[in-house]
Amino acid sequence: MGRGVLGDRYWRLWSAVTASAFGNGLTVTALALLVVSRTADPMAVAVLFALADAPAFVVAIVGGRAIDRSDRRRVLIAMDVVRGVLLVGLALAVVAGWTAVWFAYAVVLLTGVASLTFDVAAQAMIPALTPRSRWHAANGWMYAAEDGMKELIGPPAGAGLFAVTPALPFVASALVITSIPGRYPPDPDPDVAGPVAPAAVAGPIPGVADPPAEARADPGPEVAAADRTDPHHREALRAVVRHPMWRMFSACWALVGVANGVAFATLVLFVTETLGASALTYGLISAAVGVGLIVGGVIAERVLEPFGPSARIWVPILLAGSLYALVATAGSPGILGGLLVAWGFAAALLNTAVAVLRQERIPQAVFGRVVSRLNLWLRGGVVVGAVAGGLIASAWGMRAPWLVAGAIQIAVAAVAARALTFDRD
Repeated sequence: MGRGVLGDRYWRLWSAVTASAFGNGLTVTALALLVVSRTADPMAVAVLFALADAPAFVVAIVGGRAIDRSDRRRVLIAMDVVRGVLLVGLALAVVAGWTAVWFAYAVVLLTGVASLTFDVAAQAMIPALTPRSRWHAANGWMYAAEDGMKELIGPPAGAGLFAVTPALPFVASALVITSIPGRYPPDPDPDVAGPVAPAAVAGPIPGVADPPAEARADPGPEVAAADRTDPHHREALRAVVRHPMWRMFSACWALVGVANGVAFATLVLFVTETLGASALTYGLISAAVGVGLIVGGVIAERVLEPFGPSARIWVPILLAGSLYALVATAGSPGILGGLLVAWGFAAALLNTAVAVLRQERIPQAVFGRVVSRLNLWLRGGVVVGAVAGGLIASAWGMRAPWLVAGAIQIAVAAVAARALTFDRD
């Protein structure tokens, strides 16, 4: 795919997201190593990773509103500055020997809020930068870069730099994030953005052009009418979040998160204890998910093209659920790795399809708040699932969580196939 197909402004955004994801992957790994260097308490490490999901609650309340009321380009730059300042400060503190475990907790929480806000704002900008016919490609490439950096490149970079000195990962992360290219023209490109959609958005967002009228799906008369009559978009927000279809989607999305948490919470024990593999093998198996995510993101447009909007959601859910169940039968690290590559592929298809669905159906005026709430459902489900996964593994063994996760997700796919009728709206 040539760079010109999606446009120069899209690729500038893609470069910014790629650099941001590298910094995120590097930072999370380095923070974990910093905590381990200060304490051997497993609960201390568990708290760190729990705090990594906590920002979803903050962004759902505050971040989404900021995205909907501000120039999205400025939001991206502001979040980069926040993370850069935090990480430079942490690097200086590490060099001076002032760090404690609580300091790492504060940094992971605050940088997490900035990172999640950045991600939602970047998703909100895609419709303004690319034609609708390429949204699957645009989101697929974005997820491929983001997941590749977070899962494959950032973590080993953070670990490698930490081995030299604890300060370097944070200095490198701050330099990457503060150097992210983020200057996007506030005026729409007439060849891409076209006129502002009249019904989908109540007034333009400063600095962000809305996609052309023909490039947006009709959000429904209830949403469109509310969006026109309420200058603060409150009714538009209520219309979306109270719509039966979006409520059903939110429930399905939360259960997908539960299944994910149930399955992956004890992956390290499944690999090292049940399969008897080494820690290095566990690292390679974890990377297998990233490989699948990258491949799936790159070719998502071609794979999803034959399906309708609803099938693009439930088919990947069904595929991923079936793979959960198959993982429970894996007898060797090689088979497990292959299954997780396939799972990552299915997850990339689902992520891409959901991203495009949101961009098509959610008015730009309330996009940040609605997507932030959907993220909260997903991440909250992951937290609940992780706790349940630990309890299930303790009671019935390390293979049981994968069977339970598979059953949950296959059931979700069956419900979604009947209840999510976006293609018949």
